Amino acid sequence: MFSSLAEEAQILRNCLEGLERGETFHIRTISSRLRLLLVKQGQVPLLQACAALKKLPITVYCPPYPDQPLPFREGLMVSITLDPLRANPEPPYTTPVDVDLWLSFNALLLGDINITNHELISDIGNTIGSHLDPKPIPAVVSLRSGRIGSIEMTLDKLQIYFMNIAKAIQPVCEFVASFEHESR
Repeated sequence: MFSSLAEEAQILRNCLEGLERGETFHIRTISSRLRLLLVKQGQVPLLQACAALKKLPITVYCPPYPDQPLPFREGLMVSITLDPLRANPEPPYTTPVDVDLWLSFNALLLGDINITNHELISDIGNTIGSHLDPKPIPAVVSLRSGRIGSIEMTLDKLQIYFMNIAKAIQPVCEFVASFEHESR
């Protein structure tokens, strides 16, 4: 299991390097890998499973008050947190938060619908990251179409969100995977 986690960390690293070169097709792989690592869908996510075996906390760092509601402005149909966390503390990302708690925080406000990080990673990972879901998911439909109400939105925002999460989760995966042969 730990070797799989180390491989996932390497896949994220390679995809992030590809994104830096402008190879945007890597976002599909990143979204599916983040789903495998973080989302509970019938199984314990790989990152949490490995951390639990070694009794390791999975701490990420957010700006102050990360559980605050997303800002809603009259006439604005969407609000998304594009850069929500870091693997290590650096201003203003100084608030330590367990990754499972972070997953419960809102990532996207779509009209009057709040979508959590867990839901967004799951929805995108289940569609863009792997297959087309037979039931249209409002957030995915809106983000993929490039329009939310009258607001033009590009895939770039989705890429930024997933790239920033991958940048934070990739070193966390490497850290947890390094405990494979350690007893705790």
